[in-house]
Amino acid sequence: MKDMFDVKDMSSLIDFKMNLIEVHSDTHRYKDKELDLVFSMTRDILNANFNTIRNKYKQGIPKQVALVIASMAKDEELYQQIKEEEKEVIVMCESLDRMREEAKAEGMILGRRDGLIQGKTVGIQIGRIQGESEGLQKGRIQGKEEGVLTVLKSLLKKGISDSYILEITGVSSELLMKAKQGLN
Repeated sequence: MKDMFDVKDMSSLIDFKMNLIEVHSDTHRYKDKELDLVFSMTRDILNANFNTIRNKYKQGIPKQVALVIASMAKDEELYQQIKEEEKEVIVMCESLDRMREEAKAEGMILGRRDGLIQGKTVGIQIGRIQGESEGLQKGRIQGKEEGVLTVLKSLLKKGISDSYILEITGVSSELLMKAKQGLN
């Protein structure tokens, strides 16, 4: 333990023997069944071996042991779920399945929400593009018609006959009538 600290006065430090364990890779089997269960289940949770947990740990374990496992796995949601259980014996595979289902449901809700937002954004963009395109097209048609009407009104004001205007411009008689109405 002295190796872990920078202490000037070593006489005040009691040098305890410490065994450090890397839970991820520890394959040691412990004589104490609960201790062995804690390390093996924590390792399986950390390594995401949920099928192993489901198949191997169907028996109930004391709530306190389950809380230690959730703490060692640093899984706050699992810890809270176990803590809220009223039973003193916990079946971990059921707790993990319940947590997985809750996470799946939450993921589906978030996915739908994000999909709706994205769909709405894309829809607005498409609508804006189509609206601009239609607006430009209608504007061109309307502008062209107004230009032709201006020319027709000018010819009518100069006293040119309807038949001659129709002959030289090639416009329809309806458009010529519209130009005459615009003069009045």
